[in-house]
Amino acid sequence: MTKTEELVIRNVIARLQCKPMSNGHHRETEDVREALTETAGLYLDTWVIAALERLLPESRDPVLALRLCR
Repeated sequence: MTKTEELVIRNVIARLQCKPMSNGHHRETEDVREALTETAGLYLDTWVIAALERLLPESRDPVLALRLCR
């Protein structure tokens, strides 16, 4: 995996988790943050974010990532 691919995955995870930017501001509106953390939060945490995290070097397991996203 290239550094760019790794950075893309990390950025997508951070956006889905509604983590603030380095300056402490959020990119998302309050409505979007609420939807991502409450309404879709369980789905994102278990099927999307978990699968993406299994592609990162420190916890790389592509087989498990594939199983989680199916």
